Amino acid sequence: LELDEEEEEEYDEELFPTSVPPRPDSTKQPEPITTTMTLEELQYSDDRNDAVLFLFSLDELMSTISAQNKMLLNNIGLNRRKGIAPSAMVSNLLETAITSNFAIQQVQQLEMDLISQHPHLSTPCRLLATIIMPEVTSNVDMILREHATVDTSSGSENACEKCDIIAFVGDCIE
Repeated sequence: LELDEEEEEEYDEELFPTSVPPRPDSTKQPEPITTTMTLEELQYSDDRNDAVLFLFSLDELMSTISAQNKMLLNNIGLNRRKGIAPSAMVSNLLETAITSNFAIQQVQQLEMDLISQHPHLSTPCRLLATIIMPEVTSNVDMILREHATVDTSSGSENACEKCDIIAFVGDCIE
């Protein structure tokens, strides 16, 4: 495949641009969202997003504790090399204990918030079923809707809701 000279120049320009590409205007701020969530919308928000946010927060707290413990170990090694008495580490140990206790309290608060919004997300396996296995949950839901003796789409009290299916799949994993 041979290109004539003009096409070749265009092709070269695409591969190796000779000018700086235009950048988006960084001074322009995005438009603020004018609609606010109601308390009911917040309370019944998507369980998968809330579970992911919970796990991200948990990861952030765990990395904070890990960093604090690494700093403690570094200080212990440094003090041993300098010949400083081990009793000088009391303040570092207290800081590590305070950080750990604070993180534990935060995790407990996050867990209570998550369970108050989504009571079916009460175990780690149910969280995994929500985040990692939504296809399995939807397949179980589809099977139930096809083969159930009770009409599950009508909203009757015998109907099986999505949260019940997530709980079932999570309990099966457990």
